Amino acid sequence: MRQVPIQLCRSLRTCSQAPNPSPSMFTATSTTFPSTIPQLEAGHLSCSQDTTHVSQVHGFLNGPGILKVKLKFADNQCHYLRQLIQSLHQHHDHGLPINHSASRGWFWDVRPFQSTSASTAATENQTSHRARSETMKTFPWHTDCSYETSPPRFFALHVLHPDQCGGGTLSVLKVDRLLSRLSSSSQLALSAPEYRIQVPPEFIKSDEQLSIIGPILSARTRPELRFREDIFTPLTARAKTAVENLNSLLLGPHIQTEVVHLNSELLPRHSIILLDNRRWLHARSDVKDPSRHLRRLLLSVPQGHKAREWSTYYTSESHLPGQGLSQAEWTRSKWEEFEIVNTTIAPYEAYCSYPEGQRLALLDLNKPVAEQVLYEAALVENHAINNPGTSQSWERFAPAFHAFSAPGNVTASYVFANFGTQEDYETLVRAGISLEGKIAIVKSAQVTPYVRKSEPSVASVSRFYQIRWAQSMGILGVIAYPDPEIDGSMVPDGGYEPFPDGPARPETMIERGALGKLETLPGDSSSDLNGPASGITIPSIPISYGDAIPLLRALNGHGPSAYELPPRWHGGRLGNRSVQYNVGPSPENLVLNFYNAVNYTTAKVHNVIGTIQGRELPDEVVIMGNHRDAWGPGAGDPNSGSTALNEVVRSFGAAMQRGWRPLRTIVFISFDGEEFGQVGSRPWIREHLAWLNRTAVAYLNVVVAAGGTLFHVKTSPMLHRAATYATGMVQSPNQTVEGQTVLDVWGRHFTVGGGGDAMKFLSGACISALDMGFSPGLDDPVFPYHSQFDTVDWMDTFGDPGWKYHITTAKIWSLMAVYLLERPVLAQRATDYATSLGTYLRVVRSKLPASLAGFDFTPLHDSIARLNQAAVQFDGYAAALEGRVQQRRPWWDFWTDSRLQSRVGAINQVYIAFERMFYYEPGLDGKPWSKHVVFSECAWHKNPDAFPALGEALSQGNSTAAYV
Repeated sequence: MRQVPIQLCRSLRTCSQAPNPSPSMFTATSTTFPSTIPQLEAGHLSCSQDTTHVSQVHGFLNGPGILKVKLKFADNQCHYLRQLIQSLHQHHDHGLPINHSASRGWFWDVRPFQSTSASTAATENQTSHRARSETMKTFPWHTDCSYETSPPRFFALHVLHPDQCGGGTLSVLKVDRLLSRLSSSSQLALSAPEYRIQVPPEFIKSDEQLSIIGPILSARTRPELRFREDIFTPLTARAKTAVENLNSLLLGPHIQTEVVHLNSELLPRHSIILLDNRRWLHARSDVKDPSRHLRRLLLSVPQGHKAREWSTYYTSESHLPGQGLSQAEWTRSKWEEFEIVNTTIAPYEAYCSYPEGQRLALLDLNKPVAEQVLYEAALVENHAINNPGTSQSWERFAPAFHAFSAPGNVTASYVFANFGTQEDYETLVRAGISLEGKIAIVKSAQVTPYVRKSEPSVASVSRFYQIRWAQSMGILGVIAYPDPEIDGSMVPDGGYEPFPDGPARPETMIERGALGKLETLPGDSSSDLNGPASGITIPSIPISYGDAIPLLRALNGHGPSAYELPPRWHGGRLGNRSVQYNVGPSPENLVLNFYNAVNYTTAKVHNVIGTIQGRELPDEVVIMGNHRDAWGPGAGDPNSGSTALNEVVRSFGAAMQRGWRPLRTIVFISFDGEEFGQVGSRPWIREHLAWLNRTAVAYLNVVVAAGGTLFHVKTSPMLHRAATYATGMVQSPNQTVEGQTVLDVWGRHFTVGGGGDAMKFLSGACISALDMGFSPGLDDPVFPYHSQFDTVDWMDTFGDPGWKYHITTAKIWSLMAVYLLERPVLAQRATDYATSLGTYLRVVRSKLPASLAGFDFTPLHDSIARLNQAAVQFDGYAAALEGRVQQRRPWWDFWTDSRLQSRVGAINQVYIAFERMFYYEPGLDGKPWSKHVVFSECAWHKNPDAFPALGEALSQGNSTAAYV
């Protein structure tokens, strides 16, 4: 909050001028907030110089003496207010602001300060006096600068961050309403110069004037008051009686009906309140609400250098699922160091898959045996890349492999099959290409920003289906490589150097990954527990595009070119490397030898669990989690999330050190095993499912905290408000306009579902879940997904120089948790869910095949409408109950009222259980871990539609299954 007494102004900053504003850029609203306070809107900075707008401000200040201005643009430097003051001076003879004190100017940042001890406070008072508005104490009714011979006529407050200011509620009271209840004799005494007014130490400008003698009330046409009890000393008996009568009125119940409390809803961010300082008193309640201090702390503790420190540790050694015990122990030790004393390691047996040997070679069988190898793929990234803190050689990280792939040793001619979709294989068959007994080279279907925008059909493809479709066509093995096509313009032939010299994809980058639809990976009782992913019988392996170039070149001139096939085959970006994208097959003598040996085994995964017990509502639980295990160093995926989680835990630990305890229980989890199919989170959820069903408010997940500049939120609608609140409180690290928050840049664009372990909570257990973080945007450096290039070095140079995105994610994550933790009535609304269901249904309808044009959505539409009606009523009751809680003074002791506590608990249980209504025990289409009828499982980088079973049935033309 910034404050200025408007009387005298010096050295304003120069602001760039916008075009002359049109009338629509600002409006004088006919409604007020509440009925006694008028409001203007300013749509642009230039409104502060528009004569009509300035005249309206002047009229309100001289009329009712109070005005709210709602800025429709970000203005953290308060340019509008500075220029408005100048305009009022130039056009309406207003004085310029006065300096508050000898040491500070007319423009203040008001940031209430909390002393940590009596000795600290004493030292502060001796060395640097602090203004009352900058303390945590109550600031009773007063006018500003009451110690001045002529107090300033007006003052203004610009709200920058209502929930970070650390202050209590601002209240205002009109002087004439107060005086109407005061006797004429008291008014007469207040008008006499019978008061010594002491200049507060922090406002002393000269030792020659430490106090003044004067009246409290000015007998003018309109009565004007100056008042601040702690600096006024009555000099006569009648003066003392008059002040006592005035104080009695201010503290009494009758005047409270005249008071306007300007809470954060009435004065949100980017709003300004202007007051006639002589005709309105103002006050601020004391700051006892610990959540306000907590928010300030959570925004100040996370630091980039700490995030880099954590990342350097996590990326220093291989930590595939089952290799994470040492990192689990280190994480537990750190959390305990951060004051989370209730921290444990929970081990689980999990089925894992590790590489035992791979080979991929291009052979010419017409040559002598000793000369047959034309090219042998390296199957590992360039070893020269630096990763600070790495204690092992690159060979100790995993080579190229697909977890849960099938073993095999295949030698056969090969084809190029584009993205390896069912449609691609069918295109080859129609072109007369024989696929039986061949090996297929396909482009990996990594969902990059370019793919998501330009090739949405590819965005839904998974490794599992690439292999299954190939297998169904009689193909013997699949080789997947990341064609630079998926990187859009961020490629060498677009002018960008590969990492480490530039932001483009390194030639030797390999995208590892697990095979299997996520619910069919080993680890569930319903699936094969010792072998490849369900239904996979042919081997597969990922390679780099550098390793793919010789193989694709060898197909030049063999079979049709991709550019003779449908447009979806066009676009490969290796033409500058002499690749013609012929589809083959290769001649019988030109073959690939592909060997894949896999060790299917059990290993222990280790989850780290830290708990802070809730003080009043311990059986309502908010869970925050990330997974540690990675395919390579993992600086971005997942250990940018791991480092952010450490900063979150460190922040809450700092709050614990200051005496804070959460209203609800908070649980932090560092999962192991996500990359092998959530083999760490699944058994933990199963073990605690009964407890989670009763208590879990939400699971908040981050896989990648810092992978680019594009903020994403994949979530249940029950968490829309938490995400909106938190992102609106944190400054964006990539502002296009000064002062933008993450919410301003992101634009509240929610996608459905959840990523990483969040899927198991939402789709598997029907617990409201969210995954968020910063992903690559279209013009961002290529994210080194699942590769050995995902290093601290990449993060330092291209991923997140300065580590700002890590810290921003940590702050948002913490504030989301606070939003859910610290409000007695859960800050969730069923109406948000019902509204979202309507939106999801419209998406499904928009994709209805022509063959089902008459499909009747009425039953589902009517059900959503009934849900919405019930949700509106229930949310209204919850809001009214929240209002009753907030009316208590102080509100946070609501739990001492057993009846009120019981009602709050009942409301909260409904919100906790709301997501569970969509639980379907058999699982969608028999999938044992897809229990949620609205949200399906998906990888963190994919964006599926809601109502998955309905959408799939309709896409297949199966209206019977859709109605079921």
